[in-house]
Amino acid sequence: MTFDDFVFELPDHLIARRPLEDRDRARLVVVNPEAGTIEHARTGDLPDILSDHQDDWQVVVNESRVIPSTLEVPGDESPVAFGVDPATSRWQPLGDPRDVVHPHRVARNTSRAATALASSPQFERLLRTEGRPTLPRYLAHLAADIAGDPSPAFYNTVYARVAGSVAPPSGGINLSPETLRRLRQQGTPRSALVHHVGAVTFRHPDSADLSGHRMEGERFAISQRTAERIVSNKAAGRRLLAVGTTSTRALEYVGLNGGLGTPDAPHGRVGVADLFITPEHRFAMVDGLLTGLHAPRTTLFVLVASLAGRDLVMEAYEQAKARQYRWYTLGDSMLVLGRHHRTQPLAH
Repeated sequence: MTFDDFVFELPDHLIARRPLEDRDRARLVVVNPEAGTIEHARTGDLPDILSDHQDDWQVVVNESRVIPSTLEVPGDESPVAFGVDPATSRWQPLGDPRDVVHPHRVARNTSRAATALASSPQFERLLRTEGRPTLPRYLAHLAADIAGDPSPAFYNTVYARVAGSVAPPSGGINLSPETLRRLRQQGTPRSALVHHVGAVTFRHPDSADLSGHRMEGERFAISQRTAERIVSNKAAGRRLLAVGTTSTRALEYVGLNGGLGTPDAPHGRVGVADLFITPEHRFAMVDGLLTGLHAPRTTLFVLVASLAGRDLVMEAYEQAKARQYRWYTLGDSMLVLGRHHRTQPLAH
């Protein structure tokens, strides 16, 4: 398969350029691959949807928080976004911040000044005192609104706790405290991992064929406590709903590389997830997904289509477009209840 198999038209006016005042009012397209159905709701309806579904669920969220990662660099004409190399844990310049988190632009930066600054002893202090969040091009107009705020609330999930992402793990950005409270009250277990979002999540594919694309890694951590909860809930028959593509990639990477142990001997994991999830992937951990609405021809859209089934997701996106859903980081959401089971061999 190629990335051209995951293309759809996205009108520019459907890109969300401002946050919703009420996260519970975000629209939610609900896809059930096992039943082949598409329904429409609001994110505030999530507790009711999960309780009405015949299976018991557990929810796993990503607690990573956005950090200030863009700085003015003396001698450079434009600001520079920085990120941590997962292989070396060292800071490196990523390029023009408007392109770093854009799904169809490739950021480039060869500035010696930016490279030297990233390796200087005072770099992290400068980020804390003078840095600002890295906003994509379609949100650049919000820069003035968040001046002086290194990690604005609207650009984070309400449960974000561990600083480290250059962009929000936005699959859960529409979950409100009230919705999380209702999930807890109805007995839906919630646990958390940390997967820091880097520029790799948004990087333009470097190959036409899915098989030729190589994902760079992003750092993740699953604590002992979270491992215990996930494994015990799985053993009790609870299906796992991952909140966000980052949570999904971390869990599936672990699932393919040793897992989290058994109920008698669970164990946490720390590592670098470089997994590109395609329709060839056999899901080992994740049974469902809460995510945003993604750009065509991206690894994020391929992941969602791999879990829910390409044709069903394409139809869900067409319905969402017709209903004027809002796309990208600050937009509306999709809920996938279950996995797609292929009955036909993949075309090559």
